[in-house]
Amino acid sequence: MAEKASASASNQALLLNSTGEGNDKYGLVSGNEDTATDRQALALVHREIEVLRTEIAELRDALASRPIVRHMMLSDLGSERYRLARPIWVLTEEYDDGVTARFVEVEAAGHGDTEPEALAALQLDIVALHEELRRTPADELGKLPRSWQCTLADLVIRVAGHSDTDGAKRGAAAGCQDAAA
Repeated sequence: MAEKASASASNQALLLNSTGEGNDKYGLVSGNEDTATDRQALALVHREIEVLRTEIAELRDALASRPIVRHMMLSDLGSERYRLARPIWVLTEEYDDGVTARFVEVEAAGHGDTEPEALAALQLDIVALHEELRRTPADELGKLPRSWQCTLADLVIRVAGHSDTDGAKRGAAAGCQDAAA
């Protein structure tokens, strides 16, 4: 019983305001008496603590659902047929269920369980988009796909020794200069 009284007195002392006066915002009175006012004030403190715990848990959940975002340079396409003229900036977003890698300039993306898998999928998507856009006549493309075609024509270079067996047209970049004018 003496332990309980000592703990109660300690709790009350902690809740007193900084002036040392007997009444703080919770209505606690100084002294060791266990009054109804003290019990009500402690109940109020406990409710406020529970509200704060709930808010902290909600904030943790919100943070956990946000991806970890990184920017990095991609210097190759992982392809024997194509290479990049220069490194490109890509964005990776790590979620609980995997990683997404994006080359936002052409809206290409890849997904995988790990960052290397997502980057490999992105490389495949860039190559596939490049090949598809090279096969498509510029006048059949809308404004946005046409801009992707031009961007990729400047970035993606066919490796020597690989022929255009996919029927792609050479000189797509020249058409882009006309489209930009």
